[in-house]
Amino acid sequence: MTLRDPHLAFTAILAPVRRFATEAPPWPAVARDLFGEERPASVDPVEAVLYGPIPRRRLAVASGAGDLRAQLVGLGDALAVCVVARERGELERDPRGALRAAAASVLVHGFPEPDDDGEIAPAEEPSAEALAERLGADPAWQLLGIAEVATSLIEGIPGDLPAGGAWAETGSVRIGRGRGVGAGHVAWEVRGHFASESAMSVVERRLQTVREGFGAKVPPTVEYAGAALRWGRSARRALGQAGALDDLVDTVRAAASRAIAGGEGKDDLLGLIARLETLRVGLVEELETLRGLRPRLTRSVGRIFGDAPPPLGGPFAEGADDGAQVIDALAAREASAARWAAALEAARKAV
Repeated sequence: MTLRDPHLAFTAILAPVRRFATEAPPWPAVARDLFGEERPASVDPVEAVLYGPIPRRRLAVASGAGDLRAQLVGLGDALAVCVVARERGELERDPRGALRAAAASVLVHGFPEPDDDGEIAPAEEPSAEALAERLGADPAWQLLGIAEVATSLIEGIPGDLPAGGAWAETGSVRIGRGRGVGAGHVAWEVRGHFASESAMSVVERRLQTVREGFGAKVPPTVEYAGAALRWGRSARRALGQAGALDDLVDTVRAAASRAIAGGEGKDDLLGLIARLETLRVGLVEELETLRGLRPRLTRSVGRIFGDAPPPLGGPFAEGADDGAQVIDALAAREASAARWAAALEAARKAV
């Protein structure tokens, strides 16, 4: 497969450590070094309550040698530092490794300086430790994760969707979701197919809009990634709490039966009720977070797919029915725990 004009957008998404802040803290060092010290004006109080203290738009741009450019994007409750690397021409090989190394190196070391001949030496990809140290250096900010969007143009009529992966199609653009390298990493591959040179520019613009946004608007994949990283973090906590609730319900069921049968263990019942309610409150809060993120996820998907819903098991699972099913399953486990909490309280009063 020949790839034309491949790009890779490598984005670090950071959020203020202080929750519900009315003003964003000073930009982290990685943003100051690339874009300068300037900070945007405060957002409207209503917008700050609904979305967060950071304006939801492109805030700054910067460029360097070797087709490298960067943009600072506000997401309301987070800040995205996006570096885009490009390789011109047609390639038979997959350039994502080299492009990732070039873009990630900018986050750690800044834009590279050309040598005396005007050439840029190939970058070495920073280690995970170097990235974590650089992006986690400011105590007022926490790293939510990394998002990658690799795009390329492919000439010809597309065949069937690739097998064995989460792929979806919208017009002449195909989007696949990678597995990433960990919990805080989301990655997409976007292929734009064109049948004629006149159609290529249209497809190219669509790829750019998905990858980098248009004008001052937030790129839809960056907007989605910011919500998806929070969604994944909250879902992992909720699953852990639901598992702990399931284990505790087994204990509660046995304790309630013993209390009703023999009237023993009244003090233990109070402790079990407290533990059960504590876990339930934690799970309910995570469910509220997951439900609150759904509109952001679906809005981002709508900017890519239009009115067509994202496919089940596709590249945007958090914003599709997959995510809704996860929420429903967790809510059912919370409701079961609530019923057992009521039963345990009834058993306590009966003894």
